[in-house]
Amino acid sequence: MTRHRSRIAAAALSGSLLWTGLGTATAGATPTPDTEHPSAATLFGTGSLDFGSLGTGAPDAPRLPSVANFRDVAGTGAGYVGAGGAHLNEGLFYRSDAVVPNDADLAVLEELGLSTIYDLRSDEEAADKPNRLPADVAYVRIPILSGNVSEMVDQIRTPDDARIMMREMNRDFVTGSAERAGFATLLTDM
Repeated sequence: MTRHRSRIAAAALSGSLLWTGLGTATAGATPTPDTEHPSAATLFGTGSLDFGSLGTGAPDAPRLPSVANFRDVAGTGAGYVGAGGAHLNEGLFYRSDAVVPNDADLAVLEELGLSTIYDLRSDEEAADKPNRLPADVAYVRIPILSGNVSEMVDQIRTPDDARIMMREMNRDFVTGSAERAGFATLLTDM
């Protein structure tokens, strides 16, 4: 059996963005409706910190208590349904917050056979919480967010402030030239 090398995109925003959600359909898969597994839009909280599991069974990606929000971008079980009804390939792309595993979780990450870790955090976030990477893994920094995220968060005084900040940040992912260039680099490389 051939073992493929996986990649992980590390992001400091807790699970609100799945940077690497571009898997491919399983080769030879026949597109069929999937009534057993919820769609990506409804399956929230299956990351490593047990946020709101929907009872779909244990996730296929390992649980890593020291790596917040670690999960397989393709989903759990048979994976998310992609274009044409085929399921995304699991075990190719993972996502997380900062990659700062304890020794046990580092050993699990090493067993996954990761090839590249893309760090999408701002310069300040990366400096505040440096990654601890498995051996022989390429590290690529592509800071998507411009500015100081901590300062932006410090400006939040009300729930409405938080909504406005998130709306503007997510809008910038699509319209901001620096953000678009960062995503273009990431997606082209992947």
